[in-house]
Amino acid sequence: MSVFLKNNSGGSNAQMVLEEWLEERCRIREPVEEARLQANGEREAQREREIIRHRRILREIDEFYEAQDSDKELD
Repeated sequence: MSVFLKNNSGGSNAQMVLEEWLEERCRIREPVEEARLQANGEREAQREREIIRHRRILREIDEFYEAQDSDKELD
């Protein structure tokens, strides 16, 4: 792109082409980036739900073994 700008005698025309190209690129990339951010957010939420579920399972296992231990103490 810089070669085009250096070799083009009409500097303002080259700048206009570059600005149009940048605008088009941003217009295309914005929805892609937004979708990526949304997907990352959904993955993060899913990860949080899995962590909560695993903690709940571990808590239930701990409670089960604590109940087993307290039953042994009563015997």
